Amino acid sequence: MASESSDPTPSEPGQSAPLVHVQVTRTGATNVVTVVGELDMYSARELEEALTATDADTAVVVADLDGVSFMGSVGLAVLHEAAQRVAAQGVQLRLAVSTKPVTRALEVSGLTSEFSLYRSVREALAA
Repeated sequence: MASESSDPTPSEPGQSAPLVHVQVTRTGATNVVTVVGELDMYSARELEEALTATDADTAVVVADLDGVSFMGSVGLAVLHEAAQRVAAQGVQLRLAVSTKPVTRALEVSGLTSEFSLYRSVREALAA
């Protein structure tokens, strides 16, 4: 499957600077969702759509969050809800993250035990 790229989302209504860029690539039965930028209430919907866009052949979704520079509470909620939605379809969500903004947000929120966490996309794909 060719990679799909979505348009950047502005950080606030009327603002033109992109806040987040989300790209989906397909590797076998796995969707790899690469996220770059800030995840907050203005950009989280784009992530949610990418994480939950699965088909009957999708077994795993890997969210590559190493490019995320800010993770707000809405971003955390989207990850949690997306994990539940894809699990209901028999799909596993794996988070590839080693950067402080996301790991710190997961730790502070107490959500680290809710996800399958990996230090890299390669590690998540190999699991």
